[in-house]
Amino acid sequence: MVFDDASWDTLINDSVDKFVQRLEKEFREDAEFRKEVLRHERWRVTEKREQIKRNVSEQKQEAEKQAYAKLQRMRELKKLKKRRKDQRKKVMKIRRQTWIAFRIFVMIFRSEIVTLDTLDIEFTNYKHANSSPISLEKRSFQEIRKRKSCICATNIGNWNTAKLN
Repeated sequence: MVFDDASWDTLINDSVDKFVQRLEKEFREDAEFRKEVLRHERWRVTEKREQIKRNVSEQKQEAEKQAYAKLQRMRELKKLKKRRKDQRKKVMKIRRQTWIAFRIFVMIFRSEIVTLDTLDIEFTNYKHANSSPISLEKRSFQEIRKRKSCICATNIGNWNTAKLN
C-alpha cells in the first residue's frame, strides 16, 4: 500500500482529531479538570467586575472634577461681578460727590456762568448721578445762543455749564 502526501495529511489529521476528542472526553469526566475550569471562569468574571468597578470609579472622578471646575468658575464669576459692582458704586459715589462740590461752589461764589473746565472737573455727563439728592431741572436761557439749555445750580444734565439766577 502506497501513501501519497494528501493521504498522509488526511491520516495525520484524523488521528490528531481522534486523540483530541479522547483527551476532551477524559478531561470532561475528570473532576479536577472541571474544578480548574470553574476556578478559571470565576477568576475571569472577578477580573471583569474589577475592571467595571475601576471604569465606574474613573467616570465618577472625572464627573467630580468637572463639577468642581464648574463650581470654581461660578465662584470666580461671582467675585468678578461683585468687584465690578463695587467699582461702579465707587465711581458713582465720586461723581455724586463731585457734582455736590460743584453745586456748592456755584452757590458760594454766585458767578454768572461757571464751567466744569474752570474747576478741573473731567466729567461732562452726570447721568449716573441721578440717584443723588439733587433735583433735576432744565432751563433755557435766551442770552446763550450756542447752548439752548444749561445746568442750573440744582440741575444734573449733559451740559458742562451752570448758571445762577
